[in-house]
Amino acid sequence: MQESVFKPISMPTGSWRSGQDITASGWTNQLPGPLFATDNTLGSLTSRRAGGKWRFEIDPRADRHPVGFLLSNGYRFFFSDADSLTVVVTTPGLLVGRASKELNPRLIAVGSSLLEKNHCTCVEANGEYIAFSRKEHNDGIDFLLAISPTSSDEALRQIQAAAEISAEALFEEEISRRAFFWNSLPSTKVAAATLMRGVEDLIAHLMPPNDSIPFRWSRADRRNAASNMDINQTWLLASAWCSIDPQVAEDLVKAALSCQREDGLIPARSGADATRSDALAWPLMAQSVRQVWSVTKNTAFAEYCLPRLERYLSRALDYYDPRGAGFPRWKNADESLDPASFHPDVAPVELIGLLTSEIEAYEQLAKAVPSAQARQSLLSAEQTLFLNHLTGIFWDSKAFAFKDRIANGTPVERCTSAHMMPWLCEGLPASYKKTSIQLNPRLEKETEPRQVFQAFLILQCCRQAHLSKELGVIQNHLRKELEKAFQDGLPNHFALSALLAVLEKMPADARPSDSSPSKLAIKMESHRHLFVGIFVGLAILMTLGIFASIFARRQPPLQSTEALLALARQHYAQGHYDEALQVYSNMMAEAQGIAAIEFGMANAFFKKGQYQDAERLYRHLLQSQRPMPSALMNLAISLHRQGRTEEAMECYRQFDEQYRDQYSGLSARARLAMDLIREQTKTPLQETP
Repeated sequence: MQESVFKPISMPTGSWRSGQDITASGWTNQLPGPLFATDNTLGSLTSRRAGGKWRFEIDPRADRHPVGFLLSNGYRFFFSDADSLTVVVTTPGLLVGRASKELNPRLIAVGSSLLEKNHCTCVEANGEYIAFSRKEHNDGIDFLLAISPTSSDEALRQIQAAAEISAEALFEEEISRRAFFWNSLPSTKVAAATLMRGVEDLIAHLMPPNDSIPFRWSRADRRNAASNMDINQTWLLASAWCSIDPQVAEDLVKAALSCQREDGLIPARSGADATRSDALAWPLMAQSVRQVWSVTKNTAFAEYCLPRLERYLSRALDYYDPRGAGFPRWKNADESLDPASFHPDVAPVELIGLLTSEIEAYEQLAKAVPSAQARQSLLSAEQTLFLNHLTGIFWDSKAFAFKDRIANGTPVERCTSAHMMPWLCEGLPASYKKTSIQLNPRLEKETEPRQVFQAFLILQCCRQAHLSKELGVIQNHLRKELEKAFQDGLPNHFALSALLAVLEKMPADARPSDSSPSKLAIKMESHRHLFVGIFVGLAILMTLGIFASIFARRQPPLQSTEALLALARQHYAQGHYDEALQVYSNMMAEAQGIAAIEFGMANAFFKKGQYQDAERLYRHLLQSQRPMPSALMNLAISLHRQGRTEEAMECYRQFDEQYRDQYSGLSARARLAMDLIREQTKTPLQETP
């Protein structure tokens, strides 16, 4: 019998729990193989396919509270009388163990006969062939248990090949693998047992390299060996593994990049059989690489990743922003970060924020690792364009928040956590990194991985914005949510476990490491819009002169059209309607048929009280192949302002009938306007374009 209890590193002990999967670890490049599962009785286990036909067990113990460690690939428990039990799954379907003599480890069959063969006990149940052997020594019993899906002879061969393996040595090696995480964690902020389950769950999802994926990778479903790799979760997963085993974190990122398509883009999912999803991964690969490199500082890792990132980002910019106008859009709902808010005509804030952050991460890596020979300024023009659009077009100064924009430049009146994504950009001024959004993501066992990743992004945004108070509140909230999610067992997807590991290693203090800004800097920041206005005014005069000469010679390129549209909208927002009309008129002379130009010009006429001119343009827009609903509403208001109430009434009625479901708010205003007309009120309408 053992005289002392082995207490490895600072990993917390736990209690026995039935129903936990025990399988070989991809951490050591082993395929998972058949799944063992712990049974109700302390120390016992069976297989997922056994159906109650067989189990491994030990003699019942009076000790109801043993001290032990329950890992993803084995367990060790110590009893009050100094007896101990150690079990490790080493290779697919093979279990090695050691127990004190008093525990009497054995194989039990239910409804089938046990057979003795080659000094082993064998049984066949539900298409599985099980073999068990034990060898007694003075200080304990060594035992082996093998499962084969083909024959009992194969199970016996596995046992014979493992005859000299030491379960004690293997278990201590497994414990030492976890030292990097547990030794740097003086205390846990969630229950230690919950955190341990989360870490072991991450380990259980690991898969070894194969012909299709040449690095260790993580399957999305731990109970399905054929499960795909969820590349969308790479940043979250790599962040979690950076705190457990940074080398695995490197492998996970390289595994995702190894799935890069010939055109440079990266799929959202990839299978071990080389199947790839049609949907693309979210643009977060450069930030995943930067996260891991900041921990490992491995030059070889960066040299592998940077050329692939260069191809990926160059192609991604063409894919999301084919016109190069600085208004990227998701192609479909499946690829978008928030499918519920997807619309093909909307340029979403989160996408331009993510792309800007990706370029930033790539540029930082290229500068830090010159041996990779990456082109540092390759994407700097796009980064500058995106930042300018974020602060000049997507920013709503009245709401103090970023907002999506539809095709005609109108802001979308909604504000969600996705609108925090620009905070990831280090080049974004601090004055834009504040919001009144209530951030309380709900996390349950069956929560969609996409929602878990959004919670992770919220944490990253608050860190980049240096919002210590908000970060602390969200961390505490997420820990409580995760505690509840883990109470009824582990989820099959690794996302919740990864978020749990990230939370435990993330400091609550989000303050920047450098000194606070000076009073002069604060004062300049507070008057930033005044300074920008002065420079914009000068830029307007120069731009108008330059483009006047361009318009006299040739059609403006698409990038120039987008730039002039932004300039006209800026004049309009500032109440400079004559200047806006001048820009729109110049554009109309050379770029016919662009709805956004006509709509903006009509709105400017309306603001000036030139309702007939506005009416003419609104009617022209409604005659196009894709009539604009807002043009119909604005036409109704223009007619009403001219006293042509019957025509206005008809337009309001058409809008309500055609767009009630799609634009419920505007339809309600149309019905109110009709009621006012019916009552022949003289109260002026408040609707404006």
